[in-house]
Amino acid sequence: MKGNNNTKRSVAQIAVDAILEQLDKGVSPWHKPWECGAPRSYDGRIYRGINRFLLGLAPFDNPVFVTFKRAHELGGTIRKGEKAMPCFFWHVPKPELVIHNANTDEDEVVQKGEPHFFLRYYQVWNIAQTEGIPADKIAKVTPKRYEHQPIAEAEAIWDGFADKPALVANGQRAFYVPAKDSITVPPMSAFADREEYYSTLFHEAGHSTGHESRLNRKASDLFGSDSYGREELVAELCAAILCGECGITRTLANSASYCENWAKAIRKAPANAVVSAASAAEKAADYILGRAEAKKEVA
Repeated sequence: MKGNNNTKRSVAQIAVDAILEQLDKGVSPWHKPWECGAPRSYDGRIYRGINRFLLGLAPFDNPVFVTFKRAHELGGTIRKGEKAMPCFFWHVPKPELVIHNANTDEDEVVQKGEPHFFLRYYQVWNIAQTEGIPADKIAKVTPKRYEHQPIAEAEAIWDGFADKPALVANGQRAFYVPAKDSITVPPMSAFADREEYYSTLFHEAGHSTGHESRLNRKASDLFGSDSYGREELVAELCAAILCGECGITRTLANSASYCENWAKAIRKAPANAVVSAASAAEKAADYILGRAEAKKEVA
């Protein structure tokens, strides 16, 4: 189904809202040091532009997408209740339209002017949201995988996290879900550098310390808010501290860049906010390490 600019929201706003919806769930696409394969159509064509970015945020293991019509042409269907994602394109109508006037027996130009670009979109579903499509009709995606030996010191930190949340280490994204008290991260083999795996794991572990059963940090779920930005700083600084504890230093450049982005997102007194976040991050790291210095924040 194609959208148009006559809808209540502009197509551009639909694109922005779709990205923010994923960011609100804790997905940070600029901090993604793992391999998951570029999103593509059923025949292997890789999406470009904003579609590569947006569909890359989708929480599916197989980055292949189809339209409703294509799913039926391939012999399957979209499962009932599955939510589509928008896929955007630029439509360029012809600058002029010539028709034949039967009354005058002459050709007439009914539309003139320079070509205009109009942003349009159609809907796609991930292959995991379909049923009945034969596997041999879908492009096979094999993300690059790496062989790593675990870092003993980092494993000891995670193992020593006394009341750690449940861990799902085979995801396409990295995020913490407070309602389930669970962390999802990609497998270590998806990371070119094993150090980045532990940095990612420790970042989400940092978030988990804010749970009410642990340090009880109060943070807004609203993307871009001061408290949301502060919480991201806390989690990344906590990860940097824990990485330092086990001798991991190669991730510091990424952590610094990530923290800088979120420091800029905090609108009021960013310097003080970073100092406050660093203090909270130290408490979070102490909690994970089982040190007595960690205490719950006052509500």
